[in-house]
Amino acid sequence: MIEQNQVSNIRKSLAAELLKIYYDNNLFDEIDKLPIKRTPKNSQSFRCCGYKDRAMYRYRLMSLLGVNVETCDDDFRSLASYAEEALSRTSPPSKVLTIIDIAC
Repeated sequence: MIEQNQVSNIRKSLAAELLKIYYDNNLFDEIDKLPIKRTPKNSQSFRCCGYKDRAMYRYRLMSLLGVNVETCDDDFRSLASYAEEALSRTSPPSKVLTIIDIAC
């Protein structure tokens, strides 16, 4: 039996939300709002603060879109632009697995 933990639950629910907004044709309007919706002001934080939680959700979404977060250094680029790039991709990204250093 596979043991479920909070990290895998977050990963699965975030992927489900991403797919939902994609299939509802709201991807470009809603993707940048997901980290904020998942960690509203004055909510319980999994890390030191809500801002770090939001950053982690952003990095997880980037990873789900096939972005290598280890080499990405553009913190101002929107998630919608990453989604647009992912949808126009004709082959899988060269690196499938990625490590979010700040999470470790």
